[in-house]
Amino acid sequence: MQAPADALLDQPIHLPRPTVWPAVLASGVTLLAWGVITNVAVSIAGIALFVVAAVGWGREIFHEYRERGGAHDRRGDP
Repeated sequence: MQAPADALLDQPIHLPRPTVWPAVLASGVTLLAWGVITNVAVSIAGIALFVVAAVGWGREIFHEYRERGGAHDRRGDP
């Protein structure tokens, strides 16, 4: 008989797909901060890039969640 901890190790771990959105989001934050130092137009571009990246990343996460059938990765649940 397997111990409960061993049974958890036998289940595959779901990792999200690689995506470019975290880097785009970081670029938006960087532009926003740079704009505070230099020019308001750079800040506005940073905010726009941040919003686009946040929406894109959120849509990708939602799409992957729906693709998996809305199921969470609950280890130990049958």
